[in-house]
Amino acid sequence: MSSKHFRVQTEALGRMLVPGKKGALIWYALIGLVTVIGFGMAIRNYPVKFDWMYTVLSHLASLNRNPDGGRWISAALVLSCLMLWPITNFLRDGFRRLGSDPCIALAILRTGLFAGVILGIEGYFNLRFSDRIYKAHEAVAFLVFIGFYVGLLSFYLLRIRRDRLFILPAAIIVLPLCLVGVVQLLLYLSQQDLGWVSTDWRAMGIPFYLSFAFWQWVAVACLGFGVGHLVATLPEGNASLRTDNQRSGS
Repeated sequence: MSSKHFRVQTEALGRMLVPGKKGALIWYALIGLVTVIGFGMAIRNYPVKFDWMYTVLSHLASLNRNPDGGRWISAALVLSCLMLWPITNFLRDGFRRLGSDPCIALAILRTGLFAGVILGIEGYFNLRFSDRIYKAHEAVAFLVFIGFYVGLLSFYLLRIRRDRLFILPAAIIVLPLCLVGVVQLLLYLSQQDLGWVSTDWRAMGIPFYLSFAFWQWVAVACLGFGVGHLVATLPEGNASLRTDNQRSGS
């Protein structure tokens, strides 16, 4: 292989892993496609008619509850987290162009991505971490939640410092969490011993907006919106090209 050919391949790989805005949006679209396919196949193979308003996400991914479809969710989670990594590179470089230091937000979000890969591998191969280490599965799932939510909101805080218009999209991301808290408080005050949310709630006439599952799905959609919004609103450019230009000008 000639040095020129090797350099071309290296530059192409660099553009994939450290993309510009167009590349980041392409990655985002591919992640959306992977997610739709994963969830679609998991729902298609669910043993009974899937009622998303009263069924939590973990039931869809469980091999016990969804033996023919659970692995689709796990595979989609692993692929999505890996494909989000180049987008985090774009976010890092974009925020630096804005004069912000995204190191903390980046570390938190990437922790969530790493935990997501681990959680997906556990689910796909049915490793049952908690059978080996007490509450290990729950700990990894909590890291995914904290990493995605806190990491994304940390990026939004950096944007809000420069532009107050970003308060609204940040509020959209936080809203499902706030509403979950309100819903749980209302159920507690009503003294209804309903147990964990299930499709039985619909038969009992419990409104969907009191269902934890409903707000969980809304939260996932809001996280997806948040990533796309951050990518779409960051300035154009590529840090590697900028660095090269700086070096050539020095």
